[in-house]
Amino acid sequence: MLNSGHETGLFPWKEGIVSMTSLNGPEMNTIQYAADGVNFEIAAITEMMPIAPGPFVPDAFADNGDGRGITWGLCHMNVGDHHGYSHCILARFDCDLSRNFNRRIFKKQQTRYSPEVFFKHGLDGQSMKAIRAKTKKEDDTILNH
Repeated sequence: MLNSGHETGLFPWKEGIVSMTSLNGPEMNTIQYAADGVNFEIAAITEMMPIAPGPFVPDAFADNGDGRGITWGLCHMNVGDHHGYSHCILARFDCDLSRNFNRRIFKKQQTRYSPEVFFKHGLDGQSMKAIRAKTKKEDDTILNH
């Protein structure tokens, strides 16, 4: 059983199943494995999990107990304004979750983001108004004492 995941992609791996567990919950953005197909355990934590992953699984129906993994798939992306998404698109994602390849570029850790990525998610108008009101009240209290 998985303890998280609003949007999860599954594929055969060795004799079991791998879960790409994306949005929501304490185990979001994890790759999990269940040898028995039921009892999943976290195998890795990711930095950039595709949302609603739909992996391309070449051996999906081989049923030979030797799942080889994946190297790409399709995912879902919301495009447009942060809160009022204007539309959705399907996009390709690439990865190295395959027993047939070892693409080191996909194993790089600690993705570095530009400062703009961190600062673009400023406070909303309601939060700013509340902070200004509280600051003004505190300033007035200090001035009156």
